[in-house]
Amino acid sequence: DFQFIAEFIKFYFNGCQKSEVPSTTQYAYIFFLFLIMSSSAPASASTRRAVTRSRPKLIKFYSPETAVKYKLMMQSENELSFYRDDIRAFVDLLGLASPAAPRRPVVLDVGCGTGDLLNLVLAEFQSRLRERRGTSAAETIQEHDLGGGGSAVGSSSSSSAESSSSSESASASMAETASVSTAESATSSPAHAPALVGVDTSESMLKHARVLVPSATFSLGDAVHLGQFSDGSARGIICTFLTHHLEDDEFTAAVGEFARVVADDCPVYHCYWHGVGDMQGFTETKPEDRPTLVKRVSSDVDAVFRAAGFAKKLGRVVEYEWGDMSMDFYQRQKRKVEARRASENKK
Repeated sequence: DFQFIAEFIKFYFNGCQKSEVPSTTQYAYIFFLFLIMSSSAPASASTRRAVTRSRPKLIKFYSPETAVKYKLMMQSENELSFYRDDIRAFVDLLGLASPAAPRRPVVLDVGCGTGDLLNLVLAEFQSRLRERRGTSAAETIQEHDLGGGGSAVGSSSSSSAESSSSSESASASMAETASVSTAESATSSPAHAPALVGVDTSESMLKHARVLVPSATFSLGDAVHLGQFSDGSARGIICTFLTHHLEDDEFTAAVGEFARVVADDCPVYHCYWHGVGDMQGFTETKPEDRPTLVKRVSSDVDAVFRAAGFAKKLGRVVEYEWGDMSMDFYQRQKRKVEARRASENKK
């Protein structure tokens, strides 16, 4: 960025020298470019420093070696089978075919890891496009409009489906309920391609995510501070197995950020370790190096989301080798309704 702006300024002044002395307006334009140059680059470094200071144990925990193991685990069909139908339900709840949907709706994955959930979103969207290949060009969009190049995963295998039949059955029920609760059906073709965005505290994870989904945008970020995203800018948020790394006050702050960033009536897909206590036996890391690893019960989690302005739409608890997983959908209530209720409560 520095080199590009410097070369542009040099070119600009050379052009001015051939014609006339730069005017005050032209000098002001050059000064404006310097402001962009001085503010944009340090922002990335500032974010990196903030994340490093706030999550030193977590960054150390997700080392390059751990990131590789995580990637291999998440990209196995056995793992993906837990999420496929949930992601179909999530895409339904996004309402991308709605006339009210923005031209380039943002799907944000907070704690995106190696990008596997965003890759499932991409695969689902591409699948729906292929189902509607017979429609006119005015009613659909081309796959390259998604950015292209993503290695979207295929359909689940029968052997894996048998190994996780109970979880898939529950997911299918959730997907069916979501389809009924929205105006969109699972076979409808969304009118607007989503912009896929992921943030994570681990650069080791993000390196793999950028390879898996090159059409998405990935950057360092912390769930507790999503200042890089404006109010109501996301059409939907995914947050899977991140919040067990947050203390109670941090978890409340993170859900508050979800409520700020996600648009009205739009979903948050939240997965976490269900139960009481911490994740004993989850890692062999020494106690002094171990990051926060806390379980939560659904009643407590639901209360935090409700206080932030969400209504719970769907939820299930699934057994897993490391413990029970809670996989839930919340929908952001309209801010006007929320403000009116707050006013009524004060009275």
